[in-house]
Amino acid sequence: MLESLSKHIAGAIKKADPDGPASIEVMTYALSLKLNFYFTLFFIVILGLFTGKILESLLSLLVVMISRKLTGGRHFSSLTHCMMFTATLCIIAPLIKLTPELMILMNLICLAIFLVYGPNHTLTEISSEKRLDYKIAICLCVLLNLILPSPFITIILLIQSLSILSGGEHAWRRS
Repeated sequence: MLESLSKHIAGAIKKADPDGPASIEVMTYALSLKLNFYFTLFFIVILGLFTGKILESLLSLLVVMISRKLTGGRHFSSLTHCMMFTATLCIIAPLIKLTPELMILMNLICLAIFLVYGPNHTLTEISSEKRLDYKIAICLCVLLNLILPSPFITIILLIQSLSILSGGEHAWRRS
């Protein structure tokens, strides 16, 4: 859906400006990323209002974006699936209650996975220095969540940590 919409918009732009510097493929890619973010945000806001957890849902999206940037991980085969999964996760995570003991256990599992396997960027190569910086940053995020625990942040970090184990171009490569 998002890919088709992006391609349609890029085609219309190219038709309106055939001499423009960007190719349809480049515009399609850029539009896909923007539409993915805006549609995800739209659904999170609408459903967050419905559940009464809009701030928690938006914070969940922020945690997803930061943790994905720092750790990489597996990608969906389509941006539409990515959008639906991310929006659903950000809406459901704030509704789940966890005991303090379970949050500690889940955060320790995240920390172990991030220490051993993170980051796992499958689309771009990053330097060894950046890899270490990203690893330290995500581990600090998990440690902060141990000090100031949040059930929905715990859930999102756990799912993100599992996504770096689930395959991909550079799966199981250690720093």
